[in-house]
Amino acid sequence: MVRAVVLALLVLCSCTEQTFIAPPASDRQQTVTTGAITFSYPAAWSRTQWDQPSSAKFIDAAVSNQPLKELCNELANGWSCGQPVDSLQSGSVLIEWWTNGFPNWTLADQPGKETTVGGLPAKIQDPGDVTRVCGGIGADSALRVEIARSAQANYFEFDACFRGPGSDAERSFALAMLDGARFSS
Repeated sequence: MVRAVVLALLVLCSCTEQTFIAPPASDRQQTVTTGAITFSYPAAWSRTQWDQPSSAKFIDAAVSNQPLKELCNELANGWSCGQPVDSLQSGSVLIEWWTNGFPNWTLADQPGKETTVGGLPAKIQDPGDVTRVCGGIGADSALRVEIARSAQANYFEFDACFRGPGSDAERSFALAMLDGARFSS
């Protein structure tokens, strides 16, 4: 009887609250190179990318443990672009890789703690400004990493948006993905 009650409570708890579970290291990974960025993510995740870069800022790829939509759609007179998700589901993470360049941009002027990513100097904002990083998709927390490129005033950006519960596990998984990234410039 006690075992049945405990089992019923476990089933009830698992149905009412979804939590993020990072995939085990042994799970199959998909490695991609998009632009000058190479990174790996769980093969079961969704990925989308934008193949029409602008001159200053463009998204190389977005990955998530929830389904993603196309970033941009071609119209008769241009493009219409938006977020890869309308809203983050509970227990989800959205990770975006960007290539950026702005006149007078320097890593020294950026907020955050100094670090290196893939051998390049970087700054990490953890926690990041959820409103700036995640743009109204229902994220609870965020992190942003800006990574200096060899070309002056150019950088890569890694944005991660989280919706709990389980944000600590999500954050650790995103940082592990970042740690494995490699750059060709």
